[in-house]
Amino acid sequence: MKKKILLLASLCITGLINLRCQPENNYSLSKEKIEYKNSELLKNTLKRKISSRGIYNGKHVLFIKDSTNNRKAYLFDEYELNITPFLQIRDDIKSKIIDILVSNNIILKIGFYQVEEQYLDSPIEEIPIEQHEYQDFWIQFNDKNIKIDSFPYHYIDKYIRCNFSDDGKKLICNPYTSVTPGYSPETDNRIYLYDLHELEKGNIVKRVIPCERCLNNFIVDNYYYFNKEIPIGHGYDGFYNNIYKAPLSNISDTIKIAHDIELINITPDGKFILGEKYLYGKFALVIINVETKRYQYILGRDYPIDNCYYSVKEKKFAFDFGKCIVYIEFPDKYPFDALENTFFKKTTNTKNDEKNFWIKYTHKPFLR
Repeated sequence: MKKKILLLASLCITGLINLRCQPENNYSLSKEKIEYKNSELLKNTLKRKISSRGIYNGKHVLFIKDSTNNRKAYLFDEYELNITPFLQIRDDIKSKIIDILVSNNIILKIGFYQVEEQYLDSPIEEIPIEQHEYQDFWIQFNDKNIKIDSFPYHYIDKYIRCNFSDDGKKLICNPYTSVTPGYSPETDNRIYLYDLHELEKGNIVKRVIPCERCLNNFIVDNYYYFNKEIPIGHGYDGFYNNIYKAPLSNISDTIKIAHDIELINITPDGKFILGEKYLYGKFALVIINVETKRYQYILGRDYPIDNCYYSVKEKKFAFDFGKCIVYIEFPDKYPFDALENTFFKKTTNTKNDEKNFWIKYTHKPFLR
């Protein structure tokens, strides 16, 4: 899912990453709050796990495949630890929804807007790819569907990542992602911004913003937060994945927040970023303090970023491990400089050093 193969190969070939330059006492095990699921939550989320598709009236919206492989929407209440059907989605007779994204009463639906009669009762996976090499984007608002765009890629070939702004008044979409990174400059060197301020009138203003190798875009308080790939050795040695902040008025007016850290998620106030960085032979999560541009590693487990969300109840990043949900406390200190380039510092660490490090910084297994 991540563009890690090229980076890992580059690291193995060049033997580059210095971890001994960072004092050992700067690392620490993450502080966790573990909440075991009740039987109802286990029944509904054990196989798929929680992957939040947005917030509706303080509850997380989930999009889960049923036993017939069709997708259905649910609401997850963190306080009651229960799941109920999300009945607000208006189904068009001929539409097939691949994915959704929700910001209260605004619902982005991605899929096939018009499907032939013979496929109406078929799961999406059974619809022939060669006949549906596109993705339609439409917004549901006040029980009406407004088609806002269509991209000429099948969803298997091209994942398009989208996020609502913190106020729900804008939608930003990225064709260039780390999930399906096939690079096509004429389509990928841009992001798509949809202004929803006049949605009540049925008006949506689309802007196409040039941004070379930009991905993982978020909008908080009228600022972009995003990754941009910077080539190493003209791209032959891979790319740095830097994090930048820029005003909505000019995405080129950037402030660098972090060097070579992938942006995974951001708090609603934009003060902290959940990221991922290479450490001792594998990738580890970090939390970045945006103001100070410093970070701390989140060590202890292989935290599942596909099942990560920002908790409404706990005001922390949460991870679904299947039988339990783990909430991560924000670090007491942020000892590492997020702007430091550690990539080209020679290492003397052995594989045994790496193994011993991870043994030391691993939580005990869950109790049940």
